[in-house]
Amino acid sequence: MSTDFNIMCFAWNADGLRICNTTSADLADRRKKWYKKDCEPADFMLQIIDLLKKHDISLATFSTEHGATSQTYFHAEVLINLMVENGYTPVYKEKEDQLRVSIFVRKDQYNQTTAIDERIVFNAKYKNEGSADFIVSQVYHKTFGRFMFIAVDMDDGKESKVRNVKTLLFKTFMADLLSTVYYNIDLSLRPNYLFLLGDFDTIIESDRPTNVIHDAADNKIAALASNDELKKMLSSEKVFEGIKEGVNGKGPEFLPNARLAKGRSEDCRHKTMKTQCFQPFESDKNRVGWHDRVLYLDNGTGNYTLSCFAYDKMDSETISKSSHAGVYGLYSLTYKR
Repeated sequence: MSTDFNIMCFAWNADGLRICNTTSADLADRRKKWYKKDCEPADFMLQIIDLLKKHDISLATFSTEHGATSQTYFHAEVLINLMVENGYTPVYKEKEDQLRVSIFVRKDQYNQTTAIDERIVFNAKYKNEGSADFIVSQVYHKTFGRFMFIAVDMDDGKESKVRNVKTLLFKTFMADLLSTVYYNIDLSLRPNYLFLLGDFDTIIESDRPTNVIHDAADNKIAALASNDELKKMLSSEKVFEGIKEGVNGKGPEFLPNARLAKGRSEDCRHKTMKTQCFQPFESDKNRVGWHDRVLYLDNGTGNYTLSCFAYDKMDSETISKSSHAGVYGLYSLTYKR
């Protein structure tokens, strides 16, 4: 017995961009003139819709961080409109500061799906000027079980000279959060499948940060991954045990998606990157890494096995105007034989 229940997670730090209620560049230009405010078309949604159709996605979660604080239409209009037009029903929407989350289910699965109507948000400020925002949402499906999505927006705030894997916010705050909102739930009621998505503010460690940019330009993904802060943190605490990233848990197999040059060329977006595809290195905080990410956990209590079958960055013309590229993960549930 197999299943056609597939899941998509998408995360992107918009870096202050305002998204118009359209996927068309021409319409976006007209609206800039009408409202005298800059806004960019949601062109990346065309690729997302293609992925939804191609892979028959049943459940889709979108997390965005740091969109423009006003006149932002992505979650309020264009996302909902496009998803409904393409056969999906919204089941959950929440915001906390500059973090936004929307969850959709395919219409044929709607009657079997319930979003737990409980607002669970966390935010904190730290002495090192770092901050963290989280939105916790849960979805229950009568056949496929319980899902928890934790949307993340982190700014570690520390200059990279003093960054230490043992003290970064992901480790100190996320470990407590998981203990509180996930592992504190009785095992019989605990969500079977956990996803963490958003901006983790994790960098690629190096004594010479400019080398990271050169390694990325040379497509040395394996060398970069060996110095990935997040990879080291996931192996540092028992509370993170079982959490994976990417296909077969291999992590990102694409080039870094943060500290990118704004307005980067099409070659930077779709071909081998060059040093000019990244922001000039100016300070220890301006470090390249995989910031926007999706992590997942199957705790083994469900009747289905969760696996990732695609994990990649997304970098459209609009997304290229942010210093972050988006990321998406595609997941499937397979019946345990």
